[in-house]
Amino acid sequence: MERINTLKCPRCAKTLQSGVYHTIEIYLCSGCKGMLIKQRNLLRMLQIFSKDLMQIIDPDYPIEPLSDIGKSLFCPSCNAEMENYGYMGTDFVKIDSCRNCKVLWLDAKELGVMGLLFARTEQRRRRSQERIEQFEHDLDKTSDATILSQAAEKCLLTGFIIGSATDTFGKSISSVKRFLT
Repeated sequence: MERINTLKCPRCAKTLQSGVYHTIEIYLCSGCKGMLIKQRNLLRMLQIFSKDLMQIIDPDYPIEPLSDIGKSLFCPSCNAEMENYGYMGTDFVKIDSCRNCKVLWLDAKELGVMGLLFARTEQRRRRSQERIEQFEHDLDKTSDATILSQAAEKCLLTGFIIGSATDTFGKSISSVKRFLT
């Protein structure tokens, strides 16, 4: 954020105080508690902010939408009108963005709800990944059992006895696969 003049809060016009949150440059308003951050820092801020939340949040717990103050804001840096849109394409949180300066204005409670949404989405993503991995694991077991069944049937038809083919499951599968081909 290029600072030529002192930055003023777009909500209450108080002077914004510069600060750092885990190496991320931010500008805070002591009046309304909002903050100005660079767009490129939002993901990193949410990752840091929601790290602890991801350990405890129930991914299916409903999150109440945050009502938007609704007033058009002007960028504290360039004075252009900021765009107001739903974070993550939802109406849970409406954030304000300046295209010119590539900064975001987050009202006091918005970062908290965004952190909850981020943590919930991350938990759901992890849960889906675990389900996919479990499905793939179950599919592998099913495939291996099918291969063993086919091998047993082929052995019986040709007069072979598998014997201790199940001593070491991994070895038996690979040798059965070689036998079938």
